[in-house]
Amino acid sequence: MKKTILSLQFIALSFAINAQTVQDGIKALDNERFVQAEGIFKNLVGTTNAEAAYYLGKLYYSQGKFDQAKSSFEKGVSINAKFPSNYAGLGLLLLDNGKPEEARKQFDIAFACISSKDPKAGILVGEAYTISKKNDLTQAVTYLTKAANLDKKNYDAQIALGDAYVQKPDGGGPAMTAYETAMAIDPAKPLGYLRKGDLFFKAKNYELSIEAYKQGRDKDSTFAPIHRDLGEIYYLAKRYDLAVKSYEKFLTLTEPTLEYRTRMAYFYFFNKQYDKATDLINKLKAEDPNNNILNRLLGYGFVEQAKYPEAITYLTEFFKKAEPAKILTSDYEYLGKAYLKGGNDSLAEINILKTVQLDSSKADLLMDMGKSYQEKKKYIKAAAMYQLKTTYPKVKSTDWFKLGQAFYFGYQGAKTDTSMLYKADTAFMKVVEMTPTVHLGYNWRAMTNSLIDAKGKTFAAKPYYEKVIEICSVDKVKFAKELLQAYKYIGYAYIQKDDNALAKEYYTKALEVNPEDADAKKNLELINSQKKK
Repeated sequence: MKKTILSLQFIALSFAINAQTVQDGIKALDNERFVQAEGIFKNLVGTTNAEAAYYLGKLYYSQGKFDQAKSSFEKGVSINAKFPSNYAGLGLLLLDNGKPEEARKQFDIAFACISSKDPKAGILVGEAYTISKKNDLTQAVTYLTKAANLDKKNYDAQIALGDAYVQKPDGGGPAMTAYETAMAIDPAKPLGYLRKGDLFFKAKNYELSIEAYKQGRDKDSTFAPIHRDLGEIYYLAKRYDLAVKSYEKFLTLTEPTLEYRTRMAYFYFFNKQYDKATDLINKLKAEDPNNNILNRLLGYGFVEQAKYPEAITYLTEFFKKAEPAKILTSDYEYLGKAYLKGGNDSLAEINILKTVQLDSSKADLLMDMGKSYQEKKKYIKAAAMYQLKTTYPKVKSTDWFKLGQAFYFGYQGAKTDTSMLYKADTAFMKVVEMTPTVHLGYNWRAMTNSLIDAKGKTFAAKPYYEKVIEICSVDKVKFAKELLQAYKYIGYAYIQKDDNALAKEYYTKALEVNPEDADAKKNLELINSQKKK
């Protein structure tokens, strides 16, 4: 009984294949279902179909299987010597082999097979001159223009003409005209919209590119390439949710190759769908264990999921196997982040410095590195990272502030190298220059200068504390700590200058901010009793 069922299934399958047409094969070819297309065309060639032989040869040509392409074109000629397409295919191969005169003879036969008023031969020959490894775009445009003029309503002629023009250095305008003409001839076909979107993409006009792709998608939602290209442009635009949606649709319409599914994993990763990305990558690794890109993706994903030991394992494996020319800046970046978050500062620094060396836009990583050192009270190393950051473009006031803090706390830790205080003051001076209406730079300059002038010879911090008071007085609650410190410092300075009246004024203000401050209360009592500390 089981054998009978299997036999019936086989018969039904055979019938389905036999019932398929060249158009079914072309549809599969357009959607990059190459295995399916090959099966359809092979089956039809077996039924003596010269057109199927041509498309089978064209498929083999696109895959670089030139001997098989030649055999298929020759088979087509033997099936039907009056069918022009296979001669064009043979001519294409002769062009590739540097035999233009012999190619022309094949093209002449193609023209002789059909009426001089039929544009088909001109389209075939023009395409051959366009796609050949030794193409001749002048000849291509000539033949395709003639073909388009023979039939003003020929969609394929306009698409092929646009494809020829687009390869010329100044061909963008004529290519767009040809594609738009094709779209006007048959607005329901998606290929013209795809080509128009590709042109806008090439010009980096992404919004118009997206618009064209969406129009084509809406005309024919079963046309796979337009979903792929839409996904790619959404990816570039960092609209990862839409990229995932488009690429998932693409994979349902095309053959889900390892390459395409690996790309899908990228999209899941950047859309922060880490579970989906990891699940897909593990499946891909089972199918293709030597695919090193998968180690990269797993490493990236584990960094984003804060699984740093796993990230280090996979990224280290990636670096072991990767060709140097194929290592990306982001590979060093993610490995650096994994080491940094995993607590290995020395290896993190090596990778972060390499990242910034290759891409200066990643210089903020130096701040992360400095922060890690600073948290471990390795202030000299922290300062080195912050200092390096200030040498890159787009320096922010916070960069200088962190540098100043590193030197300030570095001195506080040792209290021997006073040069660190001067370096801190210089950094805080930069903060003041960049944010003159913010109290922060002034406050830290005041704190730094109070250490530089620890014996109170000049009271160097006084003008900076006065600026702190000026800025912070607008909100005595929010800035209570800063104001208290400033009032007490200046009050003490006036005591040392024997100006008890002004000293009393500042200590009184200090107690208005914090009535329980012991130092302010004590010094105010001394002033009131006419005693000097």
